Amino acid sequence: MVARNIDATKLASELRITYQAVKKVLDGKSASFNAQNHARVAKYLEVSSDWLALGDGIPERGSQLMVKYWPFSVSPDIYEQISDEKKQELDTRVSSFIEGAFHETHQKTRKKKA
Repeated sequence: MVARNIDATKLASELRITYQAVKKVLDGKSASFNAQNHARVAKYLEVSSDWLALGDGIPERGSQLMVKYWPFSVSPDIYEQISDEKKQELDTRVSSFIEGAFHETHQKTRKKKA
């Protein structure tokens, strides 16, 4: 919700239910929305209904969102099949690479300004 700049108030308004009802679900005080509201939340947040209910897999639904949030040539489905250990290793390597590229880019920019 944060990535899409949606808070509990906006969600409640969109669903036409009370803020308190939304807040209970978000705070874990209620297990879930009813079936109709669950479907409406998934559609509004542009996430899969399964992900919303179970928290498994890739949250985004539709290829347009996947392109926006998945910058790699390998399919997210393949990524989901690797072990948690390998995912952690990949995260460490990619994070390190991106940080290095970021600093390298900014160093070049500074030299051009000097």
